[in-house]
Amino acid sequence: MISNSESGISVEKERVISFISKIEAYSKNRIKDEPVFEIISEGLKIFCQTENVEMAVFLSVDPQTFIFKVTTSEPEEKIEDANELYSSLLEKGFISEVLQSGTAGCSEIKDGANRAMVIPLSDPHGIQGLVIVEFRKENCDPDIYAKLFIQLAGQMALYIANNRLTKKNKSVKSLLEQKLAYRTESIKQKKRELQTIFDSINTGVFIIDKNSYEIVDVNNIALNMLGFDKASIIGLNRIQFSPHWNYNPDSDISAENSGEIIIFKNDESKMPVLNSIKLINLNAQEYLLESFIDISKIKSVEFELRNSEYRFRTIFENAPFGMALVDEELHIIECNNFFRNMVGYTFDELRYKKISDFVYNNDRLVFTKYFSTGILINKHNEIRLVDYKKDIFWCKITATILRYGAESVYYKLFMIEDITSIITSKDALFKQTNLLMGVADATNALLTLNNYEAAIELALESLGKASEVDRVYIAKNIGQGEDADKNIILVYEWHSEISENLNKTFIPDEFTYSNFFPGWYEELADGRTIHGYINNDSVPGMRYIEPTEAKSILIVPIFVDSFFWGFIGFDDRKKGKVWSEVEESILKATAAGIGGAIKIKESQEELVKAKNKAEKSDQLKSEFLAQMSHEIRTPINSILSFSGLIKEEFEPGLSPEYRSCFNAINRAGDRIIRTVDMILNMSDLQTGSYEVNPSRYDLFDSIKANLAEEFLYKARERGLEFKVVKPEFPTEIKADEYTVNQIFANLIDNAIKYTSRGEVKVLFEEGSGEFFTAKVKDTGIGIADDFIPRMFDPFSQEEQGYTRRYEGN
Repeated sequence: MISNSESGISVEKERVISFISKIEAYSKNRIKDEPVFEIISEGLKIFCQTENVEMAVFLSVDPQTFIFKVTTSEPEEKIEDANELYSSLLEKGFISEVLQSGTAGCSEIKDGANRAMVIPLSDPHGIQGLVIVEFRKENCDPDIYAKLFIQLAGQMALYIANNRLTKKNKSVKSLLEQKLAYRTESIKQKKRELQTIFDSINTGVFIIDKNSYEIVDVNNIALNMLGFDKASIIGLNRIQFSPHWNYNPDSDISAENSGEIIIFKNDESKMPVLNSIKLINLNAQEYLLESFIDISKIKSVEFELRNSEYRFRTIFENAPFGMALVDEELHIIECNNFFRNMVGYTFDELRYKKISDFVYNNDRLVFTKYFSTGILINKHNEIRLVDYKKDIFWCKITATILRYGAESVYYKLFMIEDITSIITSKDALFKQTNLLMGVADATNALLTLNNYEAAIELALESLGKASEVDRVYIAKNIGQGEDADKNIILVYEWHSEISENLNKTFIPDEFTYSNFFPGWYEELADGRTIHGYINNDSVPGMRYIEPTEAKSILIVPIFVDSFFWGFIGFDDRKKGKVWSEVEESILKATAAGIGGAIKIKESQEELVKAKNKAEKSDQLKSEFLAQMSHEIRTPINSILSFSGLIKEEFEPGLSPEYRSCFNAINRAGDRIIRTVDMILNMSDLQTGSYEVNPSRYDLFDSIKANLAEEFLYKARERGLEFKVVKPEFPTEIKADEYTVNQIFANLIDNAIKYTSRGEVKVLFEEGSGEFFTAKVKDTGIGIADDFIPRMFDPFSQEEQGYTRRYEGN
């Protein structure tokens, strides 16, 4: 029978044997290309297959920071427990102790029931990581387990190091194989590249034996240039391609032979080339390297350039405008014949001058701005030049830079066109335009200004300024004698501010055409102008004008209804002004406009006279009416008064027939008096003697007191109803009471007169503010629409003549 102690030893021995057999199996199962992860995972599983082992953990280390990190655990689901175990050992400082000692160590955990063994894995290059094994203390010998665990951990470290070494060896081998392959390919590529470069050089290349002059190699460019294939040219002597080959064997070995030679092509045609020969060493043997380029096109271009230069020189010299080539300092290098004639100098004289020397002083600033710098601000401009006689002429200058090198050396080509005639034409056109604008202003003044005198003065000022003269004047023909003996009077005059001595022109007595301007009348009356310089005796009458007053004149006739009325004159005292035909035509048209304005003025004067005559006649008529009205009214008042006395005397015994006669006399008399009163009022209004005396009064009370009773009787006679409706608001106004009563009397009288039945009312309607409306409303016949525009004409009525149905005027 076996004792307990013996039994324990036997069990422990079996465990050790089993663990060792697992380590042997672990070692046999390792393969060379196995991943490190599997080496570690399989090793941790062996730890866990041991009785009393709770967990096995592997921690990898970062070689840079030397920080450990849990990467694998067995069982796999205890990864969080593994992190907690590592953290607790790290806090206790046990991890540091193991690392410092370099050997495995055990530490108690979980209240002393379990223990943890920390085993460092290392190789000759340093530590690979840590293995932590957690196991129960009961029924196990820590020393035996420690040795077994250390042995397994050593195996794991060995296989991990072996795996890494194997991979590193493979990597080195692969790298060496790659470098060898790259080196081999590089050498081949270099050879290909050299051949490619040799064949693709843009110049032809011969490699020639130094002693025999045989061609040993040639590139494709040379073959294409000469028309050979490579096999047929190799071995030929170089001299047979160029009888005058320029290689000199006696020259310095390091010297380079070069120049222009002729090479015969395969078709025996000649090709000019530029070649260069050098001595080179290939494989310890000396050869000649000759390179050459085809210069056929260059030779052709040189020929064309010579022809172009000849053509340019021909164009340059025969150009229809000036041309000058200058350097950067504007010195004249070349110039054509046209430019020399333009400025009046020979080429030898121009060679030492600058083109800016011929620029007019006032234009030098513009020339410098646009043409003196290396960069042209403007390609062309209009500049004045001066010739050898100091005469000024206008030119259009165009400049261009012919060459601009890296060293800032450039030349300018100036093309100079004489445009004096064009500028003169432009100036003439500008003056004509100004003159037209002045004529337009003058015409506008004559047509629009009501004040004729102001219009003429403004017209003369506009014409004077536009034509750039010192004096403009209008003279009128007067008198009854022979045409040439008619007097001339100056009616209007304008002068410029610089001609103050011409402000007042003295006109002597007997200032006639025949005395002062013989021949003028005939010229002007035929519609021609007088113009020219004062000292020109061929122009009629010029010798009678003082040169101090004017240098030149222009006299344009003025016609009114085809009648030679007078003339308009233009005097220039600063210079002898030359008048163009266009300017004369413009001023002739202006004179015709002035003639029209004079005609209008004379017509207006005749109209004013006729108007004054008509107004005087109308005033006489009004005064006559006033006098006649007074003469009629006086006897009528007497007749009515005596008629009233007779009626009162015989009133008790009057028969109805006589009573009707007296009533007819009273009505007829009242009608005549009312008519006379209306004529007198109209006469007063027309003669301006009607007097108005405004006062404040109540309109309703005034109508009620002064008109209501009278018109109530008239309305009843016609069978009408008449009433003045009292308003509910005050009707006080400020006016002439008599005049307003006359207005309402006429309105009410008309309403009754033209109403056959119905009613007539005076109404008052309240308005806004202090205003109100008074109306006379009737049920009569009204007024036709076509008569309304003539309703207020004096002495007018819709029905006219003796057959009218209604009385009144």
